[in-house]
Amino acid sequence: MTQISRFIGEVVPVAQRVTGDGGESAAPEGGGGFADYALVSLHCLRIYLDTSYRMT
Repeated sequence: MTQISRFIGEVVPVAQRVTGDGGESAAPEGGGGFADYALVSLHCLRIYLDTSYRMT
């Protein structure tokens, strides 16, 4: 398991708890967007990697 997958494995459950999106899929079909926890997780990964959103 890579460092990134371990990091995401830790961040996603915390983001789901904080946003209250535990039962929602990351990209709901027909929803036209992403769940809040997916956006929070992406932001945390961007900071962890110290890159832009495009690079992340």
